[in-house]
Amino acid sequence: MRRRDFIISVGGAAGAWTCADVFAAQKSPMARIGVLSMVPPDSECCAAPECSSIRPDAYQNPRCWPSVDLHALGWREGDNLKTEVRSSYGDPASLPRLAAELVTLRPDVLIATATIETKALQAATSDIPIVFMLSTDPVGTGIVDSLARPGRNATGTSLTPQVLWGKRIELIPELIGHRPTKVAWLGDPGNVMAERNLAAVTESAEHMGIKLDRFEARETADLDRIFAAAAGIDAVLVQWDVLTSTHFQQIAELAIRYRLPTIYDNRIYVLAGGLISYGANYRENWRRGASYVDRILRGARPKDLPVEQPTKFELVINLKAAKAIGLAVPPSLLARADEVIE
Repeated sequence: MRRRDFIISVGGAAGAWTCADVFAAQKSPMARIGVLSMVPPDSECCAAPECSSIRPDAYQNPRCWPSVDLHALGWREGDNLKTEVRSSYGDPASLPRLAAELVTLRPDVLIATATIETKALQAATSDIPIVFMLSTDPVGTGIVDSLARPGRNATGTSLTPQVLWGKRIELIPELIGHRPTKVAWLGDPGNVMAERNLAAVTESAEHMGIKLDRFEARETADLDRIFAAAAGIDAVLVQWDVLTSTHFQQIAELAIRYRLPTIYDNRIYVLAGGLISYGANYRENWRRGASYVDRILRGARPKDLPVEQPTKFELVINLKAAKAIGLAVPPSLLARADEVIE
């Protein structure tokens, strides 16, 4: 009997059974999950929790995270778990097709890296549970009805609110030792949150009397041009998106070449050689998101699981990067840092 037919027959006979009951009742229990991501999958995976401090990209890799987090919860690939991964390699136009492919496979749970992948999956299915890992504004983008009561087939973990862009700008005077006159904002306009994040940055900059230059990076070739054009600006704010997170090492090197203090919204850039970041720990989002996948596989419904929000924001500073651009980070800022990379 095919697994789907088995589930249907069991459901008809005992509608109260959970997914965990069904898995346990099967001769060869195997949960199936589908992963949709814009991030290009790596061929190598690090299956240890400490990867977040060794390889800054390890926990973004959609092929890697189940082996780290779901393994700790009792789900093992090839044993009681089968994972199907679809990556758009940074191309948002291919997401609907890839989402449809995953839905056709009828997995027990779908995992989306961020908001744009979640919306693609919701357009393809209204019944298969979806867990998102890095959604900045799940209510504002319409993927849930509310944080407390998602109300649909999706739930997960949210990211930092737009207000943190103001906090990042406020770090600049202390970081560089004087009040900046001009800062730059770097991001991909194709990012679903780009306009909202930029609006938050603009409002904070205007409040502080700082001129803001907007630089749009749509492809890798734009990065060299942008940093060359930004030379002489007091600081650069970098938004997390597929382009910048895929090329974080190149961005760190360009910032050093043009001696530009650069502020990021998460630690992966600083681990790769960037100067300073302030924001949520994305590795923690993936860990908490995995617990949601586990709960759904055991019978929970997405609409009953409130969206989790970050409870801690971390300040990470790379002193090697500071030295490379001739910047002396003040002791007061170092004292507040959650992590200082020597």
